[in-house]
Amino acid sequence: MTVDASALTWAETVLGRPVAGVRSLRAQGSPWLLDLDGGDQPTAVLHTGRPPADLRTQAAALLAAAERGVPAPRLLGQDPSGLLLTTTLPGGSHLSAPPTVPRLRAMGAALRLLSSVRMDPTPELPLRARAIEGEEFVPSPLQRAAEAALAALPPPSGPTVLVHGDLWTGNTMWIGDELTGFIDWDCAGVGHIGLDLGSLRCDAAIQVGRAAERHVLHGWGEPVADLARWDVLAALSTPADLALWIPIIHDQGRTDLDAATANARRDEFLERAMANLAP
Repeated sequence: MTVDASALTWAETVLGRPVAGVRSLRAQGSPWLLDLDGGDQPTAVLHTGRPPADLRTQAAALLAAAERGVPAPRLLGQDPSGLLLTTTLPGGSHLSAPPTVPRLRAMGAALRLLSSVRMDPTPELPLRARAIEGEEFVPSPLQRAAEAALAALPPPSGPTVLVHGDLWTGNTMWIGDELTGFIDWDCAGVGHIGLDLGSLRCDAAIQVGRAAERHVLHGWGEPVADLARWDVLAALSTPADLALWIPIIHDQGRTDLDAATANARRDEFLERAMANLAP
């Protein structure tokens, strides 16, 4: 797959200089890394092929993140036809081994900053009740039991904040153990403070194993009300069989992680969270 010539022309107009090279950043498609001729900014990222509503959401989220200093790409331009242009972040997201304790804590600390951006829903940033909202998975028996337990609880309370909506290690950028930012904001919106934290803790458990999620919470720095609720909800936002996601995880460099291990770790995380749910 190649990027459309008209999209490149638009990007060059926004940037004010020619594009010297193009490279796909994901599965031979969008987003595209643009190598630029001259100037202080050598690269940019062009998003194409997504529904225009998704790109409007991403643009609104990046603007909100920039206002509060959240580490994320900065918006350079958007076109109503479904084009989005952003800066790049230094470093990379490739991970050939389980994330280290410093990385887990750094993600928790950065997420605390993101979750300080209090917002009400807007058309571009709708209310999100769960991660990767819109993706529907057939639940396992354990997940069905968790759904029932969650349904018995009163609705969550408290302020709503800017949420990333798809927070896992593959959507973070690093130089060594220094987090340079969160990427891929097309699932963003507004939600309760624990939504992203649960997602990050669930991913930590899948990537590393039992108790890794506590290092994320350590980086966050303070107790979170209804933490078990958000952990359960995060585990419900994953497919019953994580074999569906293993190619993505392997593409990020974790070729040592197999579906059986990922499923066992996720289920153990979910069982612990269910045991801690408030009556």
